[in-house]
Amino acid sequence: METRNLIMFSMILLVLLAGCSQGEETASTITLDSETSIPAESCKERGLSNKIIMLESEHCGHCKMAEPILKEIEQEKGLDFEFLDVSKEDDRAVMESYGVSIMYTPTLLAGCSVYIGSKTKEEYQEIINTFIEAR
Repeated sequence: METRNLIMFSMILLVLLAGCSQGEETASTITLDSETSIPAESCKERGLSNKIIMLESEHCGHCKMAEPILKEIEQEKGLDFEFLDVSKEDDRAVMESYGVSIMYTPTLLAGCSVYIGSKTKEEYQEIINTFIEAR
């Protein structure tokens, strides 16, 4: 009888733990690991639809090439980009507050669109122009 109770208790515990892990899998964080678009409703809920955010890291060579290009475009267009260094705890926390995580730097969010890797100035200008037209 005692063995039977132990088995029953173990099964109940497994069911409860499985329920907890399912909740974690459906968490609201989106991992940005490919050039894609964040679904419009999710993008709006996260407060991203009207933002341009450059996610970079301190030791990323491609980020060091991309940042001055984006800052130049930012000034030319009279926009306000957000530059977050995800190797810094405070900036990483801001990124996470948007409900996103990244696999690669640089990652550029232009509204709901995700661009990974360094681009030429012309490519960035096209991305920003598309963002402006979509607003």
